[in-house]
Amino acid sequence: FTFIINCVFRCQGNTIVPLVCMMIANIVNMILDPIFIFVFDWGIAGAAIATLVGRLCAIYYLYYKMISSSQLVIPVFPKLELSLFKRWKDIIVVGFPVSLATGSVALGFGTINRILAGFGHHAVAAWMLGMRIEDFAFTVVMGVNAALTPFLAFNYGKKDYGRILQGMKSAAFISGSIMAVIGGFIFIFPHPFLALFRPSPATAELAVISIRTSITGYPFTITQFIFNALFVATGMSYLGTIAQLVRSVFSRIPAAHFFAAHFGIRGIWWFQPFSWLVGSAFALFFGYFLLRKLKKDFKKAAQETAANESSSTE
Repeated sequence: FTFIINCVFRCQGNTIVPLVCMMIANIVNMILDPIFIFVFDWGIAGAAIATLVGRLCAIYYLYYKMISSSQLVIPVFPKLELSLFKRWKDIIVVGFPVSLATGSVALGFGTINRILAGFGHHAVAAWMLGMRIEDFAFTVVMGVNAALTPFLAFNYGKKDYGRILQGMKSAAFISGSIMAVIGGFIFIFPHPFLALFRPSPATAELAVISIRTSITGYPFTITQFIFNALFVATGMSYLGTIAQLVRSVFSRIPAAHFFAAHFGIRGIWWFQPFSWLVGSAFALFFGYFLLRKLKKDFKKAAQETAANESSSTE
C-alpha cells in the first residue's frame, strides 16, 4: 500500500507526501524502539512491533492525504475487474527487470560477506557499518532518482527531448553537489558517524578505510542512478538491470577476490568503486544509444505531425 500510494503522489509531481510518510514511519519507530525494547522488555519483538506501528501511522497519513489532496484516489478495497489483467503485461515488462536488479544486489551482498569473512568478523561488520553511514549520501541520489523518473516519463510522453536532457543534467548537478558536501564531510569526519554504532576499535578502523575508499566511486553512482531513471521512464528498464547485474555480480565479486588476494584487508575495499565504475560505463553506453534513438524518433514524430497539420490546413 505504501509503495503504491507513494507512486501515485510522485506521478502527480508531489514528492513531499512520500517524504513525510517516511519521516513519520521512522520517527515513530525511533521513539517506540527504546520504549518497547527496554521499558517493556520485549527485546527484538519490541523492535518489530515499533516498526509495524510506525508503518501503520504512515499508512494512515497516506490514506488521509490521498482523500484530501490527491487527484487520483485509490480505493482501500478496489473492485477487481477483468480489464485490469490487460495492464499486467505492461507493468511486468517494466517492473520485473527492476525487481531482478534489486535481487542481484542481495546476491552480491551475500557473496561479498563470504569473501570478507575470510578476514574475520571485523571486516564484515566494517562493511555493514560503512554502508549504513553511506546511506546519508545515497538517500539523496535515490530521492532525486525517485523524482526524476516521473519527470522523464512525462516528457517522454510529450516527446520533448530537450526537457529530458535538461532534467538529467539538473539531477546530475543536484545529486553531485549534495553528495560532494555529504561525502566530503563523511570522508573527513567519519568517526562521529561511526560512534552512533559503538563499534570496536578494530571494526572502526576498517570501517573508516571502507568508507573513504567507497566515496571515491560516488561520481559513478550518480551516473548509474540517473540513467537507470531514464531506462525505467522509457520502458527500457531491462537496460538498467543489465548494468546493475554487471555491477553487483559480474564485476564486484571478481574484483573483491582480486583485491583481497593482491592487497589484503586494507585494499579489498576498492572492489566497491571499481564495480560502480564498470556499472556506470555500461549504463552510459546504453544511455548514449537510447538518447540518440529518442532524439531521432521524436524528430520524426514532429515532422509527421507538422505534415499532417499542413495537409489538414490545405
